[in-house]
Amino acid sequence: MQKSNNQRPLQIRWNLAEKIDLAMIKLACPHGYTNFTNSLLLAAKSVIPIINT
Repeated sequence: MQKSNNQRPLQIRWNLAEKIDLAMIKLACPHGYTNFTNSLLLAAKSVIPIINT
């Protein structure tokens, strides 16, 4: 069964949650987890066109 495109961001977030130490992010990121994830998503979106070529 193929996943729909709207499930991809959810799957990415789920995979990251398994790999990232949230306690470390809270200590290391002065602006908090939300800003960290927004920056991470922005970086990921910028490389998607490169990956898809």
